[in-house]
This record gives sequence, structure tokens and C-alpha cells, in this order.
Amino acid sequence: MTNITIEDLKSFRGLSAELAALQEERQWLYYPVSSPTGKDEGHGTMPSDPTAQAVRKLREMDARILRKQTEIADRLSEILTWLDSVEDTEVRAMIHWYYLMNLDWAKTCLKVYGYRSNQACRKRVMRYFGYEK
Repeated sequence: MTNITIEDLKSFRGLSAELAALQEERQWLYYPVSSPTGKDEGHGTMPSDPTAQAVRKLREMDARILRKQTEIADRLSEILTWLDSVEDTEVRAMIHWYYLMNLDWAKTCLKVYGYRSNQACRKRVMRYFGYEK
């Protein structure tokens, strides 16, 4: 079994945010395109095919998203296997909500303890990993 560090969890959280950004960026690729006019507009003498360019960009973006999803799935599997070995159920829940579900510390505390605090859960997790006393 792999031992997961706080850096691994932070990295996973970053990967998740990166995937969300890619998915949002993909939505921006849907923009109206005009048909080729046959006029000399822009940089060449031949009209471009904006529809083909848009489809190419979408396919490239889909490939990037798929690679990122695969990487996340592999890392998630590794983290969940490790997380099952954490005996402290509260710490396990905190790690799950904050690092895997991307909640902030206040919402994580609300889920685990029933009240909002920016520090309570964060300190507990940092103590678990030996970063704070």
C-alpha cells in the first residue's frame, strides 16, 4: 500500500481544479463560426474552414480532458485505498471533503462537526500529518 502525503493530496486537489478549468474552457470553444467567404480576409489568400478548425480544437481539448480524467482516476484509486487505512474516522472524513470533494475548510468543518470554522479541520488534518502541534 502506498503511503500518501499531504503534498499528494494537495496535488490531487490541483489536478481536480485543472480538470474543471479544462472542462469550462471547452465550453468556450462553442462559438458561432462563419462560413468561408472566399475573400482575402486575414492572413492568407485561401479561405479557411472555421468549422473544421473548431472541430479540431474540440477534439484536441477532449483528448486533454480524457488524459486528465485518466490521471485523476488513477490517483483517486490510490488515495482511496490509502484513505481506507486511516483509522481516525473524522480525519478520514475531513480529507475526503476537503481534498477529494474540493470543499473549503469552513464547509468541511460544517460537514464533519456541524459548525463553520476555517481552522478546526485544517489543524486536525495538519496534526495528523505531523505539520502542527
